[in-house]
Amino acid sequence: MKYYAQNNAGFLRDFSKFILSHRATGSNPAIISVFFPLLNQFIQAIPLENDCVNGDMQHIISPLVITATTMLMSCLALLSTFSMRGEFKGIGKCDAQYKALISLSIILVALIAYLKLHQIYSDIDFSLFVRPKLFLLRLFFEVPLLIAYTVFFSHLTKTLTLMALTKFYREN
Repeated sequence: MKYYAQNNAGFLRDFSKFILSHRATGSNPAIISVFFPLLNQFIQAIPLENDCVNGDMQHIISPLVITATTMLMSCLALLSTFSMRGEFKGIGKCDAQYKALISLSIILVALIAYLKLHQIYSDIDFSLFVRPKLFLLRLFFEVPLLIAYTVFFSHLTKTLTLMALTKFYREN
């Protein structure tokens, strides 16, 4: 139990040093990226709601729930990536850059998937469906939209954290 407490104290000390270090300017985008989904509520760069003319579109998963889920997953991505910081010291720098490149590829695929699913979802005329099938059809589209949106932002956070860690350990 004592080892566990010392290990957590070391993690928190390293994490605060990583966040507050002036030399690790790359860590700032990694920390801020956790809040990018919240900014999307104001800027709306990635659409969360359908633009319906008649206003009869009712979402099963609200944009606020999507934002909260995405911020939570981004925070977990930041902490889990930082917890593997020992792997990225010295020789592991190439491994971190490789993992960042993979995450960048996943970001692009998730963004394309989200935008395409959103376009299909917006083009469906839901008035043609009866009530029970309507719920399942909306759920059929909204769950993959939630997953693609969450994957996009959590991998963005992971990529920025990996890049910040390589810079942080290169300068220290």
